[in-house]
Amino acid sequence: MKQTYSTATAGELEAWRQRHDLTTDKAAMALGLTRRTFAYYLAGKPIPETVARLMRAIDALDRSGVDWQRLLGKTRSGQATRR
Repeated sequence: MKQTYSTATAGELEAWRQRHDLTTDKAAMALGLTRRTFAYYLAGKPIPETVARLMRAIDALDRSGVDWQRLLGKTRSGQATRR
């Protein structure tokens, strides 16, 4: 399947990370990326549409008051939750 790229920019990705008060490692983890891939996008490489959609979904959950980090299996402190 052919990869499609979004119009999201490196600046928007960095703003997203800061808006959610995440370290680079935690932001990468939240988006299902390695730290290296996250840094690759921050350097200006094209951001896949799937990553941009996940950023928008997390923004929507956050605005709705949903603890999206807990949904991903992490607490606000970054520790794995016990099930």
